[in-house]
Amino acid sequence: MGYVQRKGTKASKKKPDDFPAIKGDFLDRFVHAARDIPPEMIVNFDQTGLSIVPTSSWTLAEKGAKQVEIVGLDDKRQITALLGCSLTGDLLPLQLIYTGKTDKCHPSYAFPDDWQVTHSESHWSTSKTMEDYVRGILVPYFDRVRAMKQLPADQPALCLMDVFRAHRVDSVQQFLASNNIRVIFVPACCTGDLLPLDISGNGDFKASLKECFIAWFADHLAAALDNGISTQPDLRLSTLKPLHGQWVVRAWEALRDKPNVLIHGWEEEVIKGALNETPQIYH
Repeated sequence: MGYVQRKGTKASKKKPDDFPAIKGDFLDRFVHAARDIPPEMIVNFDQTGLSIVPTSSWTLAEKGAKQVEIVGLDDKRQITALLGCSLTGDLLPLQLIYTGKTDKCHPSYAFPDDWQVTHSESHWSTSKTMEDYVRGILVPYFDRVRAMKQLPADQPALCLMDVFRAHRVDSVQQFLASNNIRVIFVPACCTGDLLPLDISGNGDFKASLKECFIAWFADHLAAALDNGISTQPDLRLSTLKPLHGQWVVRAWEALRDKPNVLIHGWEEEVIKGALNETPQIYH
């Protein structure tokens, strides 16, 4: 019929020329830091932007068409989700950051009790939201693991993170250290190849979120057509925010139920292999 599958393109990220050496140094530092830490207490966390209108960038268009329009594709409204997972595939509670100055910017939706729903002026992570995440999600998680495995109260933990500015500020680093949490940074320009959640996890989470939106949008259009009308769903924030909250929970639950997806990120960048090849107290 003259239609082909189309997607927008963008320049791919370039690895540093000395990436093999950078990766080797990174793995050496990671293995040394993790030498006395059980895998359940090794965590990677990562921020990812979630579009309020999470449309697909794929559609059907006439072959050779230069303009391919998709409803919501230019919608820039986002929130930030802070995902965390352990080396053993446990998915930590989520932190969601909305754009605003007060709690009024949060959706009228009941998120799980152990999640953090907060805000910043730009919906980006700040030193405050990071300290809240450490205090409200990381520390309770590590405390639960210590209790479950009957570990000493001073058993160290380890966090793997990228070099985003909010991670590196002194107050956040001091707060992590005061809670006996060691830190290893993934080198700049290497997150796509060395950060477990970037490799496997974030993409699955966003794909599930997108599926929820597409199903809702399609159901609305089908119902409208059945009633003999042609109208698109209401995409105002007042309508979308509570629905988006539901979709985020569903996407998180779908990822939680697939621990192999999360473990794959650690295996793909050979962290698990490097740890297994090194004499340790824990494996």
